[in-house]
Amino acid sequence: MTIVVETVSGSLGGIGDCGNGVSAFLGIPYAAPPVGMLRWCPPVAANPWSGVRAVTQAAARCIQHQPYGELEPDNPVMSEDCLYLNVWTPDISSSAALPVIFWIHGGEFFAGSGTEPRYNGAKLAARDAVVVTINHRLGVFGFLSHPELCLESERKSSGNFGLLDQIAALGWVRDNIAVFGGNPHCVTIAGESAGSCSVSALMASPRARDLFHRALGQSCAYFMPERNAMKPLPHEDNAERGVRFMRAAGAKSLAEMRSMTGRQLLDTWLRSPAERFQPCYDNDILPDVDSAFATGRQARVPLLAGWNKEEMGFLRAKFNAKVFFKSVKHAFGDSAEPLLSAYRGDDALESAVALASDRSMVYPTWKWAERHAAHAPVFVYQFDRTPPGSPFGATHACEIEYVFGTLDSKPRDYQREDRALSEHLGDYWVNFARTGDPNGDTLPSWPAYGRDKIVHHLDAVLSSRPLASRARLELLDEIYESGMPAQDG
Repeated sequence: MTIVVETVSGSLGGIGDCGNGVSAFLGIPYAAPPVGMLRWCPPVAANPWSGVRAVTQAAARCIQHQPYGELEPDNPVMSEDCLYLNVWTPDISSSAALPVIFWIHGGEFFAGSGTEPRYNGAKLAARDAVVVTINHRLGVFGFLSHPELCLESERKSSGNFGLLDQIAALGWVRDNIAVFGGNPHCVTIAGESAGSCSVSALMASPRARDLFHRALGQSCAYFMPERNAMKPLPHEDNAERGVRFMRAAGAKSLAEMRSMTGRQLLDTWLRSPAERFQPCYDNDILPDVDSAFATGRQARVPLLAGWNKEEMGFLRAKFNAKVFFKSVKHAFGDSAEPLLSAYRGDDALESAVALASDRSMVYPTWKWAERHAAHAPVFVYQFDRTPPGSPFGATHACEIEYVFGTLDSKPRDYQREDRALSEHLGDYWVNFARTGDPNGDTLPSWPAYGRDKIVHHLDAVLSSRPLASRARLELLDEIYESGMPAQDG
C-alpha cells in the first residue's frame, strides 16, 4: 500500500505499512545532487518535482571503500549523488507532534550510510517517534579543503561540506517533518562513533543552533587530545592536505579535479589513506569544540551520552603485549608509568583493552558529559552486555542493534535477556527524545549524571552507580591537560 504526503518540494509516495503500523519513506532528496560544478560546494535545495515521487527503496550511499566489509548487501549502489534521507513514522497526521530522532551514521567520516540494516527505524518509530536517518558526503567528497575552494567561497574557507549536509538535512526536517507526524520543535540529534562526534560538533556549531532540542551520543565526541585520534584538523592544515591531494591526483586546478570521476578521486585517496579528510576547525561551521563547551557556547540542550564497556575489545583478536605497552610509553613519555600502573591488573590483555578503550572512546565521551553537565541535564550510560557468541565483549558499535531493535540484522543467537534489554533501550531513547529525560514509569530509574557522577549500566540487569573508572579517567585528563602525549603513539 502506498501512502502519500505533501512536502515543500512535492508529493512523496512511501510504504504504507512496513510492520507494526509504521510507514516508511526511503530515499527522500533533501538537497540537490552535489555533482559537477556542485562538487565541493555547500548543499543547495533539491529541485521541486511534479506528480508523486516514489520513495520506497534506499537511495545510493556516498561513494566509498568498504573497510568494515559489506554493510549493505541489499543496497550496493554508491554515488556522489547521495544526499538522501529516510523517514519512519507511526502516524502521518500533522496533529501527532511526535518526537523526532535524527540519526547520523558512524564510519569514521569515510564509510557507512543511513540505510544499513541495523539502522532500520521501524521498531523505534513504533514507540511513537519519527525516526530519520541520513546520508551525507564522506571522505574527500565531504571534507576536502583547498585554497582554490576558499577563494570561491563567500566564507573564505572550505571543507566541512559533510557537516553542512547534516545541517541541511536538519533544515529539511524543520520544514517538512510535521507532515510525517513529527514535531519540528522536538528534534533529537543522535549518532554513534563518527555520528556521535557529529552530534558534539553540531552542538558547538552556530550554524546548527535552534535546529535541534536534545542531543544523544554513543561512543565518542570531539574531546580527543591525542594527535593520532580521529579529530578535526585546523583549517590551514586541512587545506595543505588538499594541496597534496591535488598533486597526487595529477591535477593542476580545481576545475581539473571536478572533471575527474568519483572513482578516480577515491582511488587517489586510497593510495595514501592516512591523509584522511574529515571535519576541520574553521571558526565558522565548526569552532573548536572543547573550547566552545568549556566556555558554555554550545547548545545547552539535554544530553544522553555513553560508551561500551570494552570499546576496543577487538584487541583480543591480535594482541602483542610488548608492542602495545611500548606504544604507550612512546606516546606518554614520563607519564606512561603512572598511567600503566593505574590500569595494571592480573591480565595484561584486559588491562590493554581497558586503557585502549578509555583513550579512544570512553575519555572523549566522559569529557563531553563533564563539560556539559555544568549547563544542562546529562544522562550517562555504560553498555555492558556482550552479544551472544562475541569474542570481543561489549565492544565498539555492538549496542546499535539493541537501540534500534534490529537484533535480527545480525546472525547471532540472541537470548530472551538480549531482547528484553533491547526493549528497555528503545524505551529509554524514545523517552529522552520526547522529554529530555530517559526515565519512564515502567523502567528502572536512571539518575542524572550531576554532581554524584552516576552512570546507568545497560545489561540483562539495569543498575545505576557511581562511575567506577573515574580515577583512571581523571588521571588521563590530568596527563592530557599537562600537554601529553608528547609524541604520536
